[in-house]
Amino acid sequence: MGNGSSTKHKGGIMLSAVFLVFIFSVLLLTALENHRLATTFAIRTQKLYVAKTMKEMFWYEYLRQKDPQSSGSVAFNQGLLRYQSQSELLRIWVDHGGGTFYFEEVLKKDKDKTVLKEN
Repeated sequence: MGNGSSTKHKGGIMLSAVFLVFIFSVLLLTALENHRLATTFAIRTQKLYVAKTMKEMFWYEYLRQKDPQSSGSVAFNQGLLRYQSQSELLRIWVDHGGGTFYFEEVLKKDKDKTVLKEN
């Protein structure tokens, strides 16, 4: 056995195989987590936009009323909207998709009713 240059090492493939399985597992878990995050973000964004649409539809009808109620609820096919006005603030809660979204709108009273006349 001299200086060890003629010694042949056996094995070593097991460590490489375990390392390769580990790398592929990490890559797969990363890809699955990115997919889950993207899906969750898309669903939450869709729910938010549905809630905002419900709020805007209610806000349009609320402003058209001459003497609106100070509180109440409105049922939509996608959920329930509750509202409550306090002085110059309208608080809106939208129950939709297993969550509640909260919005605030400022009630502006038009005191200056200037009418422009064309010549």
